[in-house]
Amino acid sequence: MDFLHQIKTSVLFYWRTYRFIESHELRRLLILPAIINIIISVVIVIVAIKTSGYIVEVFFHNMKPATHDQEVLSLVHGLIMVIVRATVFFLYLKIYRYLILISLAPLFASISNKVQLISTGHQRKSCTKMYLLDCTRGVQIALRNFLIEAVLSTIIIIISFIIAWIIPLAPLLILI
Repeated sequence: MDFLHQIKTSVLFYWRTYRFIESHELRRLLILPAIINIIISVVIVIVAIKTSGYIVEVFFHNMKPATHDQEVLSLVHGLIMVIVRATVFFLYLKIYRYLILISLAPLFASISNKVQLISTGHQRKSCTKMYLLDCTRGVQIALRNFLIEAVLSTIIIIISFIIAWIIPLAPLLILI
């Protein structure tokens, strides 16, 4: 399946989902997850900005400048700030995605039951034990996927920084 076909298919299913929500008046079920999502995203952005600022300040507080040229120092400060902020926002974006999945697992379980009832007519037994099992399973899957993605992303970031330092030195290494 090519890329344009996948985009076409995803838009088609998005439109079907929107019509399903509209025809069965399920918009009210999506208000609470949307509010929780907005709150978590604002908190994550604020924490990411504060964390990246703190990391840069600690880095420059411990680093002794080799030059007293203010322009060079401000350029280095700006470059390090961009690299640190991009890395921190990248990691917090990963945390945000899984935090949303974990915090909304109970709501997703109840919305899933409601949609299953509407689309198939099959009513699942409404018991607290099954509801808690659904929520626990959602949280376990999200935590496992987060740990796998965090480890792999950290490895990729470390390798990219190592390669970024080695490539400019490659001509010198060839001459040695």
